[in-house]
Amino acid sequence: MSTEHVIRETLESAYPEATFDLINESHMHSGNSTESHFKLIIVDERFNELPLISRHKDIYKNLGEVIKTFHALAIHAYTKEEYSKIAHAPKSPNCSKK
Repeated sequence: MSTEHVIRETLESAYPEATFDLINESHMHSGNSTESHFKLIIVDERFNELPLISRHKDIYKNLGEVIKTFHALAIHAYTKEEYSKIAHAPKSPNCSKK
């Protein structure tokens, strides 16, 4: 099973009411791994009243050991109201490839 699939299943289980998009951005980074860098855009009402750092901690906690299977995860965690105001997450920078 691919790393992306495992991350997706874990998030679906931990956040059943959430809307999320998991984007594999490994092609934007140096190295040979095809599953090393991911971007997560997650929208869930459980984030109401939670500061950003607590949202990230909650996501890391729910990913558990899965987090050790890849290099990087860019997290963009929003409430429905927050996301409706921006309509999209920030673009990821292109990292230099060696």
